[in-house]
Amino acid sequence: MPRYRLEVTVGVQDRYLLADSMYGDEAVDQLVYGFAAAPTGAINGRSFFIIRGRGGKRLCASQQSAKIPLRRNVGACFYAADMPSDAIERWLSERAEALDSLVSVHAKVTGRRVGRKYDTKHLNRALFVALSAEFQGFSRDLHEGAAVHIANSLQALPSNARVVPVVLDALVKGRRLDRGNADFSALVTDFSTLGMNLGDELRRRYPARTAGWERTIRALNSARNGVAHSDVRKLTTADRDHGLTLATFRRWRSSLSGAAHAMDQVVGAYLMDLTGTQPW
Repeated sequence: MPRYRLEVTVGVQDRYLLADSMYGDEAVDQLVYGFAAAPTGAINGRSFFIIRGRGGKRLCASQQSAKIPLRRNVGACFYAADMPSDAIERWLSERAEALDSLVSVHAKVTGRRVGRKYDTKHLNRALFVALSAEFQGFSRDLHEGAAVHIANSLQALPSNARVVPVVLDALVKGRRLDRGNADFSALVTDFSTLGMNLGDELRRRYPARTAGWERTIRALNSARNGVAHSDVRKLTTADRDHGLTLATFRRWRSSLSGAAHAMDQVVGAYLMDLTGTQPW
């Protein structure tokens, strides 16, 4: 079986779980929420799972956990990430619901049929504007939460209480995410005010995936700008290179979900190292 990667988020008590099949023949079959992976013949009969705890530690158990919502009991590799931030929880809930509502409208207009009766060009374009807006909102939420955690960490000393709002204001002042697109350079610039290099941290921890996330962010923002500014050149380029279709929207949304989870992880790890306290 060829090597591949599948990453799916499912709820598990007060943590969230990443099902990850990076490890060759270790595969996951029929995960909840309709996701499916390659056949699991290579791992049937195995009864272990792996959990990565805080700080990246991998913990092994001898039996499959009943709390992992698989449709059937198969061996698999799992990574339990640290507690998610409010930013990622909003991305997975209200931001996801906003995007899902547009997809639902799209389905009602098209009837999910090939050879549509109606021209959906403008509806398709609205999907990309919304996706760009929600990812920017997530990025701003994550930065805000990180800044608040850094500022609040100063309250360990009561004498610092008056300093906290001053520090917080300095960390978010002039933020590019407040006045422009969430392009990759804006993300790197804004998170640098917190003392970290977001790009380097993502490349170090996710070397095989970060370049793809950068490409998705760049393509999405170009398409978004084309729609928002009625820029015929950018729209033509986006249609030619990617196709502003529902399929492209779903592919880019999936890519950005991976980027969002990765950002949540590297920022959380950085804050833990910086302040010595769990950020969320």
